[in-house]
Amino acid sequence: MADIFIRSYNDYEHRFQIKSGVITIPSRLARPSVVKVSQEAFDELQKCDEFNALLNSNVQRYAVVDAMPADQLDVMQRISQLNDEAAKAKVEAANHKDLAEKAKFEVEKLKAELEAGALGIESEVVKIAKEAEAAAKKELEAAQAELAEWKAKAAKKAKE
Repeated sequence: MADIFIRSYNDYEHRFQIKSGVITIPSRLARPSVVKVSQEAFDELQKCDEFNALLNSNVQRYAVVDAMPADQLDVMQRISQLNDEAAKAKVEAANHKDLAEKAKFEVEKLKAELEAGALGIESEVVKIAKEAEAAAKKELEAAQAELAEWKAKAAKKAKE
């Protein structure tokens, strides 16, 4: 199905709650002031009285356009690129979080074995467990810092 572009000539941002989620149409002053929605989402939007009133109004209205307007294209490409980078950072952060969880599980397992007396050398096991726990915490903190950095970059680029 084809995507539909809705351009805002309204002074205010509007959020419409539909079955498939929330559609936010920005104000005319925002960059971009055009939002791309799927055909299904547009069909659901047309069931909203407020959306129809804004679509059919002569002032402070919305317009359905065939393609992304040229003045919005550069902004949309930058936002798309930033969204891609943010998605990559989220995946990487999730991977680091998974590694940290695995390390935490191993530490807990070693602690349980130590308490049960299954291992012979207590001090070495405790040392290994603490090192593994510290490494897992460092990885988790690094992943969280990297995610925060990507979010900050994305926010900064979006404001530009």
